[in-house]
Amino acid sequence: MKLNEQQINTLEALLERHNPDDSLNKNEVHGVLSALNVGPIDLTLIEKVNFILWGEAISDQVKGEQNEICDLVAMLDKEISAQLLSSEELELPCDLDLENNNNSFQDWLTGFFDAFFIDEKLWYQENEDDIAQMLLPFFACYLELEDEELQKIRKDKKVLQRIADDIPYALQDLYLFFHNRS
Repeated sequence: MKLNEQQINTLEALLERHNPDDSLNKNEVHGVLSALNVGPIDLTLIEKVNFILWGEAISDQVKGEQNEICDLVAMLDKEISAQLLSSEELELPCDLDLENNNNSFQDWLTGFFDAFFIDEKLWYQENEDDIAQMLLPFFACYLELEDEELQKIRKDKKVLQRIADDIPYALQDLYLFFHNRS
């Protein structure tokens, strides 16, 4: 079941109320859940909610209004998981267009990297070269990361846009790598 606009707005309002200084927006939440679904980091729903609320993967009892946050995050998490399980291209909540300072895409990438950096070493544990290759589109498009090699890639806007357009496929590749083992 897909979250509707009212549920997304409710989730954003609840996140803002519980963490007004550092609350995540809908694109950042989607990025966090995307990384947690495709990658090797295994958190419970409560840990995911706590990470989204406070930036920490801690186990805590969710009470009162936080139950609604938990329900909405669970719905979004299931939506992402179902798309990945069906081998569908993951539908991102933002346009992948890098022109016109697309802040919503950068927000999604911020959320993705927030989750990625929970335990970066775990991502590279099994096959560093393949994982680095699959993660390259994310690193190249995330403008907050300063790196000489990434700057070279970013100079050619057409190539960078093609790389950005590959992110849904890279998400599926990462998911298959980490979750389809016999």
